[in-house]
Amino acid sequence: MILYSIVPYDAVMGGTSLPQNEWIARDGRFFEITRQSGGQVISRLFSTDPMDYLDPRFAPGERL
Repeated sequence: MILYSIVPYDAVMGGTSLPQNEWIARDGRFFEITRQSGGQVISRLFSTDPMDYLDPRFAPGERL
């Protein structure tokens, strides 16, 4: 289901909030991470090297 609304997300969904993501740079790569109780979890990878996307260490859900 897709909801199109000009009302803010928190008002529509009853106070639930989306996780706050952060951007970090590590080893020449940029990551969007989510902080969890177990540490930092990769949400996205931004790199100009196509081989970085094939490396399982940088897959979404992996911990940094």
